[in-house]
Amino acid sequence: MTCDEARARLSALLDEALSPDERGALDAHLATCVDCRRELGLLKNTVALLRAVEPARAPAGFVDRVRGAAPRRDRDPAARRAYRRRH
Repeated sequence: MTCDEARARLSALLDEALSPDERGALDAHLATCVDCRRELGLLKNTVALLRAVEPARAPAGFVDRVRGAAPRRDRDPAARRAYRRRH
């Protein structure tokens, strides 16, 4: 396995989304490649930081304002026609 191939699989490794064969090949590469192990460590740190961030919350009334501003197919004939052309 090349470093490019290994790095392309690091996220899948952290997500536990690799097949046993892919995991074995990646583990073998990581056992011998300092650069890819370092890259995996950086990725793990990034994921940990992202998980620690509080989710953003929309300001009060935001959803209602967006819904009110969006054209509604049931009220707007032009929006209805555009929807029909796309579907």
